[in-house]
Amino acid sequence: MTTKELRLSIEEVDVTNTSPEVVVEVYQDNMLQFATFVSASKKGGAYDTVNVKTDADDDGDMDEEDETILLELATAFSRFK
Repeated sequence: MTTKELRLSIEEVDVTNTSPEVVVEVYQDNMLQFATFVSASKKGGAYDTVNVKTDADDDGDMDEEDETILLELATAFSRFK
């Protein structure tokens, strides 16, 4: 059985902006498959930039739907305190 794991963290990856980024890592059977970070272009603003694109919904293409998934994930995670 394959195990898929999603790891999220809030880090200051891009020091040129004023908001911390949400780092998204996807592991399969304990091996890193993909990593990206999601950022906000304005301090305290909504997450609006996916810095490395991927096929998040596994439908064979990298499109707006994939970006939306990662942006929504980052937004939800950022609400955890």
